[in-house]
Amino acid sequence: MAMKILSVSNGVYKASYDNLGNEVHILLTPEILQDDAAGLIAAHLVAAPPAAVTAPPVSQRDAYRRSYCDCGDNLDHSDTDAATDRLRDAIARGGGTAYVPIGEGIYGTVDGVTAFICTPKKNTAVTPVDRATYDYALGFVSEKCGRYVPGTYVHGDLNGEKMNQNAAQEDMGYKNNKYGDAWVCEHAEEGRKDHC
Repeated sequence: MAMKILSVSNGVYKASYDNLGNEVHILLTPEILQDDAAGLIAAHLVAAPPAAVTAPPVSQRDAYRRSYCDCGDNLDHSDTDAATDRLRDAIARGGGTAYVPIGEGIYGTVDGVTAFICTPKKNTAVTPVDRATYDYALGFVSEKCGRYVPGTYVHGDLNGEKMNQNAAQEDMGYKNNKYGDAWVCEHAEEGRKDHC
């Protein structure tokens, strides 16, 4: 089910589905981030941060893909910087680390550019995202896709490797609203190329 674009003002939001399958977008507050963290930690749904990323063997490159790029698209530089800064600031105000529940996302949006952190529905746990991890993800997207080219970095456990008995990954990056919806998480891994 695709989340259709709402009249979402520039800001930082949490996106999820309610029990009836309806999309819900709410302004993200530090309290929401702190409540999500407490709930996930109490439920033992937080995976240990993964070890440093290493290049996989060439034969497994597609199975361990970490980048998705929308080559040929370019984002407005100031809007992209503002969207990523809003999300970075929200993480800092929420205690310095984001714990995004499974099947949900948080995003900062500025004039059609959306910076996001998403926890895919296929996860059995979440991976904490602090500012250093988020900044690494943004740098990875820029390195693989190009500066201000929409893209996604996949952080954490890939394809159910079950690190620490959990499958946990986070999708992070930035995109435009070319799909006509505000819920970029459903399109985070649709970039056709792993580099531009």
